[in-house]
Amino acid sequence: MTHTALSPAVEAPGILPGALPAPVRELLTAIVEALDVPLADRPVDDQARAELLTRRASDTRVIVELLLAHGHLAHSARRLREWTAEHPVAYPTWQARTTQSAGEQARGRGEDGEGKQTATAPHEGRASDVCKPLYGAEADRVRDRLRTLASVWGEGR
Repeated sequence: MTHTALSPAVEAPGILPGALPAPVRELLTAIVEALDVPLADRPVDDQARAELLTRRASDTRVIVELLLAHGHLAHSARRLREWTAEHPVAYPTWQARTTQSAGEQARGRGEDGEGKQTATAPHEGRASDVCKPLYGAEADRVRDRLRTLASVWGEGR
């Protein structure tokens, strides 16, 4: 199916998020949660991440298709959350390691008494900020580039 964008003169005016009915917000939140599949920390887990994302995207498409055919916003959101919970993230995530590294770095700064940054790689603690707004292949490319830089800097992660 081909989607063609409407010209600005034809598009509906913007809707403030607070103006959306609660069931619509719930469904949109459930969709975002279902498709928010974190990056794998290790290349060996990339396949598991891809399979999980494919499964969740398929589930989301089915829910939206059924919603369009039958309505029932609240039921659709609830069902999508159930399906998402049936397929949790079961691999170590890159975001968890990055968050842990940032916490360790902060503790290290607190221990030196002067708040000086400890000797760590320049990217540590900021990698998740770089990838957070990225999705899919673009996030994977950025993650691979950062891993390459980390190995060049001697971390080997």
